[in-house]
Amino acid sequence: MSASATGSPTDPAVAAVNSPNLDRYLDAASGLPMTPATQQALNAAWGLGWADASRRYPSARQSRRLLDSARNSVAEYLGITSAGIFFLPDFAAAFELAISGYSDRHIAVNAVEDAAILQAIELRHDSTSSKLSVSGDGHIDVGAAAHVAHREPTAFVVQDVNLEIGCRQPLKSLAQHLDAESAVIVDARATLGRDRVSDDWDLLISDPKMWGGPPGSALLAIRAPERFPAARTSVGGFGGLEPASPPVPLIAAAALALEAATPQAGSAQAISTFLRSEIIDQIQDCEIVGHPESSFITMFSFLYVAADELIDELAQLGWSCASGASCTSDTQRPHHVLTEVGASSHGSLRVSVPPQLTENQAAHFVSDLTRVVAKLRLEAGAPNP
Repeated sequence: MSASATGSPTDPAVAAVNSPNLDRYLDAASGLPMTPATQQALNAAWGLGWADASRRYPSARQSRRLLDSARNSVAEYLGITSAGIFFLPDFAAAFELAISGYSDRHIAVNAVEDAAILQAIELRHDSTSSKLSVSGDGHIDVGAAAHVAHREPTAFVVQDVNLEIGCRQPLKSLAQHLDAESAVIVDARATLGRDRVSDDWDLLISDPKMWGGPPGSALLAIRAPERFPAARTSVGGFGGLEPASPPVPLIAAAALALEAATPQAGSAQAISTFLRSEIIDQIQDCEIVGHPESSFITMFSFLYVAADELIDELAQLGWSCASGASCTSDTQRPHHVLTEVGASSHGSLRVSVPPQLTENQAAHFVSDLTRVVAKLRLEAGAPNP
């Protein structure tokens, strides 16, 4: 799919005026705003893809062409056949469909996965499940995973990059230790559109808002759809898996955003490395949680600082950050990710670098963060270092 498929304008003057200000946005792990080109493509797609793509009249066939173009574009990006690309209403629906194909297998999930996914697996009654423990840096034990697979046919649910602490799981090593009866379902929300996704997966799920697409749809990619055993869930939807009338404009804009996404892994990693080095050097009693060297996400923990106060103070200075894996609001217990890696829950700050953040902007953040931490520690009566 290309910009011309939606008739989207590409006026650079318009793009410059409408370009979102990411100078102080450090919460890319929660999603990215649409670029002006994606917004314009979405507006155009509402006019081109409004009709029911399952019908036979001309406007419906136009919607179908737009939908097929989006499917082909994403398939080419992932290097698989377009028959394996499915669009679902949201990420939860995509995951539920992915996991439904393995009711006859044991489900093994890494212990630092997203809380909603952990809960969804725990609530299933048609299959057994277990958690794969992780090391202090957040990585699963590949040998232990292989042992699980050798006991019984297993489907593994693994994040490529953890959305809280940024560690990247050893997917290639995991795949090499598994037999043909095993399946790997990869949560690629933190990777797709930012970095190359490993080919070591059977199913892949992601959310377009993570790469700057519009909310309202989710991606399920199946490497070998002809062997996917899920019960068909719809009548008339693509492959019997999609809703019969998917939101074509949202899907078209999501595909265009992914097509236009320039992998920023190198620059984002360089800025993340700079931030880690400077923050550890400038602020005492600070630690990095996990092993995030290959990611744009870093979790910091600051002693004698409350996470919510830290986020609020930074927000007053214009910085958009998240506490990430801090205490859960409903129970006030430490987040499961911090518990699993044995990290402190005090003063947690997740910094996730958006594309094109410069070192100069990062340096401004370090300066502001240093002052804010010192202020909060003074107010809390923390001992002088």
